[in-house]
Amino acid sequence: MREIFYIRLPSGVSAGDLAEAPVDYGAAPTEGTALIDAQRAPLSQALDHAGTRRIVLIVPAADVRLASVSVPARQPAKVLAAAPYQLEDQLADDVETLHFAIGARQSDGSNPVAVVARRQMDRWLAPLLERGLKADAVYPESLALPHEADEGAWTALIEADQVVVRSGAYSGFSCSPDDLSLYLQMADPERSRPLRLLTLASADLDFSRIDWPLELRPGYSSALDAFSRHLQPALSINLLQERHVVPVQIDGKTVLRVRIPRATRHEKPVHLGSNPLAGTYIRRHEGDYAAPEETVRRMLAERVEDARDERVLQGFDLSDLDMDTVAAYRNRFTAVKGGHAWIDLSIPEFLEKIGAWGKDREKGISGLRVAGLLMFGRAEVIVDALPNYNLDFVQRPEARTENRWVDRLTPDGTWSGNVYDFFRKVYLKLTSDLKVPFQLQEGQRIDDTPVHVALREALANTLIHADYTGRASVLVVKRPDMFGFRNPGLMRVSVEQAIQGSLSDCRNRRLQTMFSLVGYGEKAGSGVPQIYSNWKGQHWRQPKLYEV
Repeated sequence: MREIFYIRLPSGVSAGDLAEAPVDYGAAPTEGTALIDAQRAPLSQALDHAGTRRIVLIVPAADVRLASVSVPARQPAKVLAAAPYQLEDQLADDVETLHFAIGARQSDGSNPVAVVARRQMDRWLAPLLERGLKADAVYPESLALPHEADEGAWTALIEADQVVVRSGAYSGFSCSPDDLSLYLQMADPERSRPLRLLTLASADLDFSRIDWPLELRPGYSSALDAFSRHLQPALSINLLQERHVVPVQIDGKTVLRVRIPRATRHEKPVHLGSNPLAGTYIRRHEGDYAAPEETVRRMLAERVEDARDERVLQGFDLSDLDMDTVAAYRNRFTAVKGGHAWIDLSIPEFLEKIGAWGKDREKGISGLRVAGLLMFGRAEVIVDALPNYNLDFVQRPEARTENRWVDRLTPDGTWSGNVYDFFRKVYLKLTSDLKVPFQLQEGQRIDDTPVHVALREALANTLIHADYTGRASVLVVKRPDMFGFRNPGLMRVSVEQAIQGSLSDCRNRRLQTMFSLVGYGEKAGSGVPQIYSNWKGQHWRQPKLYEV
């Protein structure tokens, strides 16, 4: 059996400085044994001594959130997929930016979960990968302490600047020594659990200031010595799960398969050097290509703008809107929300309520939002604000790609050319020849089939999630064998997450709100799953969702 090479990583160190940060390290013959020749040196030097040993990283408890989830599924992959959405309300950060790892299923059906920022996880692993090494396991400090469930005591390791506490099988926390009594009082108001305190030989601490029943357990040369003796993988959570590095056997040789996670829009552009405009590359199939400057600038805008249609436009007013479109929208609003308080408002008041008109409080100006101009504006005015704006519907007579068409709709001066009128006109064209079976509900005929719903969702999603600053047009194609929907701009969530549902990151949130107010466009990421479900119900080919 290979020896284990333990490294304890420090907290509060930036990614670029970690390789030269001092760390405690040492080898142990097996799990649960004391370290042999423990040392302290910069991480880059410590890795020189790893050799062929198994590498186990002990990472700061302060960087790892411990929780639990209850999921009906027993398969670890399904539990791992569901965990982010069960814990979303408890987490301050976007689940897209977090890494989740699960522990063994418990007797009550729950699974313990460890949560850490993806960036932090990648920072910890980067110095090893740069040296051609891989970590075999990564454990938080709190779960490397002993846990004795039958005795009900908590365990803590105290150092000069922090205390790490294990308060349960899969729970714990860290704090400063001065705050320990307060934390214990908050966690156990009845003072029912004694504290077993692991102490270091080098520590010179006054334990009398800890107002709590204590049992001192001395004899450890360092914190890492304590962790190596007491870490039990079966009673901990290995943060390094299949997302990162997996050894694969190919022709009798071990190859490390490293999966690079998709960067979130908050992390893009990922670039070489200090200049993103010159150092950003895009993966296309098997090759990496320099990203055009325009693409990089859009990435930078996406990173800081949660909603691309929120901006208040200067120099635009109500005269730039097509009032027939506004009237059609209000009629639909009245039909969907009869008796609503907004129905009798004046046009300016109504537009403000639905988000088409707003105020930029930093600049002290009021006016049309980008969303309002897109939804209700005239095409020739919209292109003044968004020069690349274009909408296109094409109906082709045959099941093949060709230039010939039998019907087309594009802003040509014969209609308003705005997003809402495009939606209304194109939806009718998409559904004009659909068969509608005779159905009654409460005495009224139902003309809305699952196919109608799927097409309506696909069209609304295409318009709501489009990047109207992009050079490509919004394109909708109807052919005898398919319906096609294309919009400019990369997806804000992965294709897999969009199909799974529950996670939504809408590019044009004001547009989304205006559509939903009149009954179009699902929120909370449920639109795409509904499209797939309704299509499956017709026993048709599964829709294809992809980025190009």
